[in-house]
Amino acid sequence: MKNFFKKNFRVFVRVAVGASVLLLLPDPVWAISGIEAGGKRIHAIVVLVGKWTIIVKGTIDCVQSVLSGDFPAAKRQFFGYLMCFAIMLSLPWGLDEIEGIFK
Repeated sequence: MKNFFKKNFRVFVRVAVGASVLLLLPDPVWAISGIEAGGKRIHAIVVLVGKWTIIVKGTIDCVQSVLSGDFPAAKRQFFGYLMCFAIMLSLPWGLDEIEGIFK
């Protein structure tokens, strides 16, 4: 074990210096908050596009099922599309909650 540390001393020093720089300088923290804000904007756009995709596709599928007389399939499709939209909205919230547990 002693040989391992002697052999990899330079790697340990580089990791320690790199971690210290990342933790002590405020710039990486600001960059992370910028990434967070950008990610939220992108997610809002994806949810908006997904919402209208679900509305159009869900309407077509449910109406086709009802017109063919398959009411259980229409009900399953309706709740499936609702579940899909709920997951799109709740995924960031759930991940934020998990992140809060470990902070």
